[in-house]
Amino acid sequence: MGDGNDEDAHKVEAASINEIIKEVSEIADKFPFNDKEKHFRKEIISLVSKVNTDTLGLQLPSKMPSNIPFKVLAGNVYKKSTKFESSVFVFPKSGNKLPFHDHPNMEGFIKALKGKLLITSFSLLNSEEEKRLRKEEFKEGNEKVRPAKFEGTLLLDATTTTASSPSEVVNLNALTGNIHSIESIDGLGAFFDILIPGYHQAHGNVPCTFFEMDEKNLTSGKIYWLKVVPANLIPNLVSMGKLEMPSIVQLD
Repeated sequence: MGDGNDEDAHKVEAASINEIIKEVSEIADKFPFNDKEKHFRKEIISLVSKVNTDTLGLQLPSKMPSNIPFKVLAGNVYKKSTKFESSVFVFPKSGNKLPFHDHPNMEGFIKALKGKLLITSFSLLNSEEEKRLRKEEFKEGNEKVRPAKFEGTLLLDATTTTASSPSEVVNLNALTGNIHSIESIDGLGAFFDILIPGYHQAHGNVPCTFFEMDEKNLTSGKIYWLKVVPANLIPNLVSMGKLEMPSIVQLD
């Protein structure tokens, strides 16, 4: 009897995440979202706010072995879409992070699942602003750097959430906060995110670019020049392993 109830409960949770992702897929069809379609962002934020470790069927320990060789573990919730990406990232311990990176022309929605996460973000300049600044600073044609406005930091805390008060969902769109880092600051940390569209789009793959910022004590609203990390050096920045987790095979 107990085993049967456990199996039924698992099916309910699986159907729950399936319905959430199915609704995200339908909204993703309407991308890109213009200023008159802000309600699409609100709808996705509402959907992502319902996601938690139970919904995902994901069991995370309170801590991981100290000898784990990766700083980040990543797993896909649903893989068969070019319209969006749905993933879970786990940081085994404090100080582990995803370094500064972008998501070209994508919308991102992030929710903490475990621990405390610090998001540090920069916003891209529009093409005219960047062109003008490059000319003023004699950096025209220099693809090794990118100007961006510092937006500050934001703490996502999953340690105090309840069913009636879920963790905040952060939206980082195609310009605002598009370049960001995410760091665990309270032991093991984890988050769920949706990217619209995904990396593997109909016209080809769209990789993200990684950046470095050497300056400390940054000022919100100020423009800084970020250094582009060559693709062959990215593995030196972040070591990523596979997260074993349940995934959706079919949305229907």
